[in-house]
Parts: sequence; structure tokens; C-alpha cells
Amino acid sequence: MNPGKKRAMIKRDHPALSISQQCKLVRLSRSAFYYTPLGINADTLALMKEVDRVFTKYPFFGSRQIAAYLRREGTVVGRIAEGHSKLEAIRCLKRYIAREVFNIIVRRQKQINQTQIAA
Repeated sequence: MNPGKKRAMIKRDHPALSISQQCKLVRLSRSAFYYTPLGINADTLALMKEVDRVFTKYPFFGSRQIAAYLRREGTVVGRIAEGHSKLEAIRCLKRYIAREVFNIIVRRQKQINQTQIAA
């Protein structure tokens, strides 16, 4: 059961059980009960799109090179802002893994083609 459904089961004005006791019953931490996720503001989203654009164009750039490139284009940004959010890190890792897998497949396909031509 996801935390949203568990939160819905807890009643703040329950006469006999406190919120803490209800959280224990549904196996939900109190911090998860009180947590409200923060949305991404428009500036952060625009910055993430810029970083995504630069990273797609130059996948070998690191965080310093991306920051320098964006500064040259006129976007004022620090390395922390463009390289360390969790979602961005996950996205970069997924892209890196996809590129590596693709390169392995292409290399193996070339090897297979070469052996077929030689045979």
C-alpha cells in the first residue's frame, strides 16, 4: 500500500487513537504522514531544461563544463544548482547507462558483421 493511501486512513480527530498510534498501526512513519512534497518552480524547471539541452548536445561534459557553457550563453548558474538535484542525477545516470548499453550493442554487432564477412 502506498503512503498516500495510508495517510488517507489516518483520522486527525479520532477520539481514541492519537496520530502516532494510528501511524504505527498502518506502518507509516509520522514524518511521512506530515510530509508535503514541494513542487518544482518555473525557474528550476527552465534551468533543468537548459542543462538537459546542453547535456544532450555534449554528453561528455561534466558539471563544471556544463556550468561554464551555460555562463557563456548568459545563464547565471552555479555547479550546485545544475548538477546535484536528485532527479537530475537519476536522469543523467539513466542516460549514461543507456549510452553504454547502446555502444556495447553496436560494438558487438560490428564484430559479428566482421566475422560474417571474413567467413
